[in-house]
Amino acid sequence: MARTPAAHSQSDQFFIVLDDSAGPSLASSNQYGYAIVGTVTSGMDVVDTIAAMPNSGDPNNSALDPVPMTSVTVAP
Repeated sequence: MARTPAAHSQSDQFFIVLDDSAGPSLASSNQYGYAIVGTVTSGMDVVDTIAAMPNSGDPNNSALDPVPMTSVTVAP
């Protein structure tokens, strides 16, 4: 989850990371890092669809045709 310098500032913006090896660099990518909060346990077909979609390229890699997630469940 993205966050600011404020404590407990994570919000509803989240990222699906496609490579497990990215975790350490995300955690230290800026002075605030990112909170790694979970693992995809089902719906990898949706993740694969998102990953295959064209994007704007660097620096933002914004989706050109966003794939909506109509349901996301966070479980303990």
